[in-house]
Amino acid sequence: MASSAPTKVLVVDDQPGILEMLALLLRKQKYEVMTAECGSDALGLLETETPDLIISDVQMPEMDGWELFKQVRLHPTAGSVPFIFLTGLSSPPNRVRGLKMGADDYISKPFDSEELVLRIQRCLERQRHRGETIPGGRSEIGGQLGHLSLIDIIQILELNKRSATVTLGRDSDTAKVYLKEGRVEGININGDFDVRRFYQLLLWENASFSVSEYVDEVPPMNRVAQPARELILESARIEDESRKPD
Repeated sequence: MASSAPTKVLVVDDQPGILEMLALLLRKQKYEVMTAECGSDALGLLETETPDLIISDVQMPEMDGWELFKQVRLHPTAGSVPFIFLTGLSSPPNRVRGLKMGADDYISKPFDSEELVLRIQRCLERQRHRGETIPGGRSEIGGQLGHLSLIDIIQILELNKRSATVTLGRDSDTAKVYLKEGRVEGININGDFDVRRFYQLLLWENASFSVSEYVDEVPPMNRVAQPARELILESARIEDESRKPD
């Protein structure tokens, strides 16, 4: 009878000593460990590997843990992977920020090794109970706009040249932003296809969002291939114009 594959854990920390200590601790628990010293290196590993769990520091050069978390949540295969912040930022506001962003846990340094192992086990068990495959991504990622704004989402998709459908919901309103290979192809707000209305979506507060596979449903007459940065700049211009006195 073949044994099951070992659980993969990606550990991200810019301090080699802590990275080595965590790797040793996790390997003693029979986990397969991958390591990265910054957020950008971690994203590079995700191009070829999908871990079962990501443990990341917050304060790192180049790309900090907050930004790494945002990028991971929009990743095509790692979007649903459990994410734990393990950091020296122990103040309540930082902890609240991490949990509000959607992290699965927030653990302060210095940490107790036994407690860390138990919390990792609990995090993985919760993931299994959700009925999701571990490892593996999901076709849809979602949450509430807040720490992750619509501009953040669009820019990350553009940067990675992703094809996706971003769906927004607010009260009785529904909107979709269609991106193909990182370029905005169309916008649908309550059934009206008009890419010029993008600026209106930036005003939506307390909206839910989901990022799912690209759906080809933009009518040819309404289809564009516009860089997201152009839409964002145009939206800023429209907002500035609206603030000018008559």
